[in-house]
Amino acid sequence: MSRNGDVSLAWGDGEYSFRLAYGELEKLQEACDAGPFHVLQALRSGTPRIEHILETIRWGLIGGGLSSSEALRMTNLYVKERPLAENVVTATIILVAALYGGGDETDEASPPEKKLEAGEG
Repeated sequence: MSRNGDVSLAWGDGEYSFRLAYGELEKLQEACDAGPFHVLQALRSGTPRIEHILETIRWGLIGGGLSSSEALRMTNLYVKERPLAENVVTATIILVAALYGGGDETDEASPPEKKLEAGEG
């Protein structure tokens, strides 16, 4: 995971790069009718809507370099044709990377709640 939100994951039939930059986050928000932090909260709490999972992965693939048509083909194959719960962790990792960057690079990139727990708030 890198500071710019790029993350490489084993998914589907291989290793793919996922990235939700600002533009992809806007598209995700439009597709889900919810902001990215709301989508992340739903994914983490176990109450996501179908589009939270599918659209996070699809826009992450597009941001990672796949064409729109290839990303749609991949999500049709590996999200719509598989048990939906299989992709919750993948969608969560993609969105955490986008919103918080690489937590392993510096403590600055850690989510705010971790900083407060550590007494840095």
